[in-house]
Amino acid sequence: MTSGYARCAMVGVAGILLFILPEVRAKTSEQIWIDYNPSWWPKENLEVFGDVGVRTELDNDDWWMLVVRPSLRIPYKNVHFTAGLGNFYTFHDVLDNRWEIRPFQGVETTWPSGERFSVDHYLRLEERFDFNTETWNSLSSARLRYQLLANYWLSAYQEDRVWSVLASAEGFMKLAGDENIRQEQVRVTAGVQRDLGMKKRLAIEVSWQQETLFFRPSDPANEFILRVRLYR
Repeated sequence: MTSGYARCAMVGVAGILLFILPEVRAKTSEQIWIDYNPSWWPKENLEVFGDVGVRTELDNDDWWMLVVRPSLRIPYKNVHFTAGLGNFYTFHDVLDNRWEIRPFQGVETTWPSGERFSVDHYLRLEERFDFNTETWNSLSSARLRYQLLANYWLSAYQEDRVWSVLASAEGFMKLAGDENIRQEQVRVTAGVQRDLGMKKRLAIEVSWQQETLFFRPSDPANEFILRVRLYR
């Protein structure tokens, strides 16, 4: 029965992607995100992890973003507590460069789960401090974000090397503060992962994201994102 929850979650995300396909066709941005996600356990009950990556538009070279986000994860019974410090530095050709510092605190849990599937829930509180690096004027705000992620492991073609498919939906809710330069509203993702052995994993994902931009706050932008992640 619990495997039905995972399948329902994936079907639901696929349905959302099909529903918003006309929006994707009318998209205003095609982006590529490339991430490297290392992790290690200095202690039995403490995981140090994070991501380093770059983001840019495929059809517009006016900007690119560098992401560095060191994080910690502490397991406790059936949940994991997380905390970290995101750094998002955007290099612009036309506008001033911006540096967003984003501390966060979160809690993760998995339910339901089985031998070949899992459904993960991740709730985060983020504080956002966005600086113009020319004038050092800043914007600050706080928001919540919640992600539901379903994974399903397929039969392996090689011993100890497993394929899996994933689907996720994430919502963002501003709690207080200024209107930021970029305000994500919702992100829907589908992807495939390959266990490479030696604790390495490669994920390729396709996402539709809707967000508001400072120069068109009443007209959300639709973004189509290809994301490649290497975990180890």
